Amino acid sequence: MSKPEETPVREILAAHETIAVFDGKSERPCLKQTTKECPNKCTHHGFYYAWTIEKYTKYGQPNPQGDPQVQKFSLRVNDIPDDIKAKIIKLNKGDKVVLHWRHDNVTKGATKYQERMITKLEKV
Repeated sequence: MSKPEETPVREILAAHETIAVFDGKSERPCLKQTTKECPNKCTHHGFYYAWTIEKYTKYGQPNPQGDPQVQKFSLRVNDIPDDIKAKIIKLNKGDKVVLHWRHDNVTKGATKYQERMITKLEKV
């Protein structure tokens, strides 16, 4: 019998609420700087969606490890949940959107990692 999956514990490092312009989708190669597996066996390469931030409507950084305010934001396509992806594929380059995301520290068992996730995406 297998063990039940552990529920991840999240610590919010930063929360970003913005008005942004969709820049589209582009392919990025691995920069070969992170692990021994780079560039052939890692997951750093791939397609990314990107936005240019026009303005922040709210920002919080409860932990100094959290991302600062930025002018550009992007996420790898594979790291975006299907419900958000469905909204993104309806966007055209240049569309203005409400874009919120979080930067979290995630602990799942003995594994710890940081994650950035879109929490709200709406066309303006």
